[in-house]
Amino acid sequence: LLPGGSATELVTNAWNGGVPLGDSLLLLAPTAAWVIVAVTLAARLFRWEPRR
Repeated sequence: LLPGGSATELVTNAWNGGVPLGDSLLLLAPTAAWVIVAVTLAARLFRWEPRR
């Protein structure tokens, strides 16, 4: 459930020739959750001023 753990497993599985779809979906869920958390925090914490 670490941010890069499931993404690394997905890349490793793809490199080794693939795995069943069910296993990939289980790994894709935590990766998608971390992406959503990162985007939400970035949008909330980093307010950029428009350029002039």
